[in-house]
Amino acid sequence: FGLLVGSLMLGGAACSKSPAAGQGDITVTSSSDAGHTHDVTISGADIENPPAAGKSIDTTYDSGHRHTISLTQQDYQSIQDGEEITVTDSLSGGHTHNYIINK
Repeated sequence: FGLLVGSLMLGGAACSKSPAAGQGDITVTSSSDAGHTHDVTISGADIENPPAAGKSIDTTYDSGHRHTISLTQQDYQSIQDGEEITVTDSLSGGHTHNYIINK
């Protein structure tokens, strides 16, 4: 975990978000790792009605690969409540990215 936090700091923890196409959707850009970033879109419908089983969401494809993030029902509830959560995606291409998600 200590290495991950160090990587987050060195990689520039500033993740950005923007409105997405769906009602209340949130698109978040990851930290920059291995020279690139990925975007992931969180469904506004899932934020308003957190799935009991959580959900895995694929990121955009970049540099020959994509990643997956996993959000629990509690993660969705935290986002709905206006809290900020940080999620690390799956290992792909020998690295991971971090996403700071909030409304």
